[in-house]
Amino acid sequence: MTHKLSRPHYLGAIVIIFLLAAALRLYALEADAPLHMSIYPGLSNDGIQTIAAARDKIVFGSWLTPHAMSNRTLYHNFPAMSWLGYLFFRLFGLGYWQANLISVVTGLLAIAFTGAFARDHFGRRTAVLAMLFMATNYLFIVYNRTPIVYTTLAAVMAFALYLWGKGLLTHGLHWYIAALVVALFGIFYVKILGVVLIPALVAGLLVAGQRRQLISRRT
Repeated sequence: MTHKLSRPHYLGAIVIIFLLAAALRLYALEADAPLHMSIYPGLSNDGIQTIAAARDKIVFGSWLTPHAMSNRTLYHNFPAMSWLGYLFFRLFGLGYWQANLISVVTGLLAIAFTGAFARDHFGRRTAVLAMLFMATNYLFIVYNRTPIVYTTLAAVMAFALYLWGKGLLTHGLHWYIAALVVALFGIFYVKILGVVLIPALVAGLLVAGQRRQLISRRT
């Protein structure tokens, strides 16, 4: 008797999880975030301000219109969100639904990369549980329904973690370099909060190196 999850069951579970995750995020996508989620107004108004430069680029043809330059330079602070906002507005039109769709897509990417990392290192069953938790977590769902920058940052960090994990498995230097590049992109182009990923990756590499030394000594 085996407790391993077969590949067909694993793939079926992934499809169901992503359909569930998409449904929970797309339903009434123009609705405001719950007021009780935070004592600060950021969850309600930070997202709109973050993609304001993209809106201005679509409407006025400029990333920084005169009224925007007087009180913010969000295009320079969050360029990745401005680029994503411009792409989504250009493809789907200008509106709240389209703006919120940015975080829906990046939220699903965060689930995918986290699940891929979990599968590589902990197995299919753990990957399914990790993705199911992220897909149904109430707080994560709320953040995935507003164009606030943290969801996109989560996707970038999950991608960097996945690449770093590939490096651990294959011992390929190019994987580590790719993870570093993605992490730096998150820091400079998404949000500087991504800097917390660097110490974690370095610490993980040190632990992995120590384990390999212990194994080589024993053999």
